[in-house]
Amino acid sequence: MEDHVNRPTQMGARVLISDGWYKFNMSSISKIASKHVTEITVEDFQTLIDLEAEETAILELKADLSAPNGGKSWRKGEKSVQPTERDALAKEIVAFANTRGGRVFVGISESSDNPRRAKQLALPLPRIFDLAVSFQEVVHSERI
Repeated sequence: MEDHVNRPTQMGARVLISDGWYKFNMSSISKIASKHVTEITVEDFQTLIDLEAEETAILELKADLSAPNGGKSWRKGEKSVQPTERDALAKEIVAFANTRGGRVFVGISESSDNPRRAKQLALPLPRIFDLAVSFQEVVHSERI
């Protein structure tokens, strides 16, 4: 393995990063991804962005819940999670369950390059506590 790798920075310039620094960043990302959901903070989201965390087999980034164009959605004021939103998120969770597990971070926009990287904070989801309750209800009451 090379001692140094080129990684793009947030500003688009390229910098030389030592292998040790890269491993430190991966360790930081892993620590955030392994936190209990109640311990994750906005600062953790910002750290993922600052480190340009890559999507991996255990890390998925979503700017928002998936909803059809013009269709009903949580963001548009619906009182419950819509089937398309539920199914899209469930698909990611099931993929993690079929492998080593992982974490989906909703609220981080991703880059368009491959692998996709954390780019910036997305618009906050409205009524986040109600959203969590709605997801719990739909998961426990319906077949996905």
